[in-house]
Amino acid sequence: MVVTTETDTETTTLDPWVLEYREYDPDQELLREALCTVGNGRFATRAAAPELTMVEGRHYPGTYAAGLYNRLTTEKAGREIEDESLVNLPNWLLLTFRIDDGPWFSIDDIEILSFRQALELDRGILLREVRFVDDAGHETSLSQRRFVHMTRPTVAAMETNLRPENWNGRLTIRSAVDGRVENRNVARYRDLRGNHLEVLEKIRRPDRILLRARTRQSRVEVVTGARHRIWIDDEPTRARRNLYEQDGVVGEDLVLDLERDTDVRLEKVASLVTSRDLPSRSRGSIPTRSSSGFRTSRTWSGSTPMPGRHYGGGSAWTSMPNRACV
Repeated sequence: MVVTTETDTETTTLDPWVLEYREYDPDQELLREALCTVGNGRFATRAAAPELTMVEGRHYPGTYAAGLYNRLTTEKAGREIEDESLVNLPNWLLLTFRIDDGPWFSIDDIEILSFRQALELDRGILLREVRFVDDAGHETSLSQRRFVHMTRPTVAAMETNLRPENWNGRLTIRSAVDGRVENRNVARYRDLRGNHLEVLEKIRRPDRILLRARTRQSRVEVVTGARHRIWIDDEPTRARRNLYEQDGVVGEDLVLDLERDTDVRLEKVASLVTSRDLPSRSRGSIPTRSSSGFRTSRTWSGSTPMPGRHYGGGSAWTSMPNRACV
């Protein structure tokens, strides 16, 4: 199904495997985030805008692992109410940018010149394309694609492409893992406690960032990590990297000097490992010093484009509709 609007100026091919939106509608974001979720059966991530944290009624970043629950008790009107939830895990998507010393990018704060969001159901890839102008008159093209890996079940990735159309200057890309997330999406449960996670440790290493958290009652540890690589005009490049850290958040600021019509590509590869993934004799605390679960994100650096490794030339993902007789 292809969803379009009357404001579309281009003809859209009716592809039954693509769910597509041609305009940004903040009032529909929560619905679209749910409909365009990507996952692999082990964990899944909602289609939230990467640059935004939770905004009630509009944006709700959410990553969930199958079977990872936690209970919390809330006292209301002299009664104790116990609630068990599928836990919203640390947000690996968080990524924004700014030009020189300007404001950090948010899709809610810019003038959108063109917009497209598409979920390619036959490949399990979510695309977002935005061409915009900010308050300073900077025209920029942004495109992103993300997926949760089908053959490497602890891995997810997001690729961000930026092109300055009419400006030269300093670009700072901020990418992080956010452990401040809570379960707040269901309106009737918002009066109940939603802080299922406690952040135990934040680590920045030369090749990656790591955040270790634990559920408060079920005591399941979760380590979410990410590593970044950057290209300018398809040539690998080194950015100036600075630690970005807040309470419950760890990340990097990557700084580049750009000229007009330069193509920048940032690859963010994330891993999500829980203490349940360890052998039963070792379950408990995840050893972040060795972090064997993150070997994938460290070594996954071949020249093959990310989605090519995701669906393995088509075999890993596209065979599923046939097996399911879709």
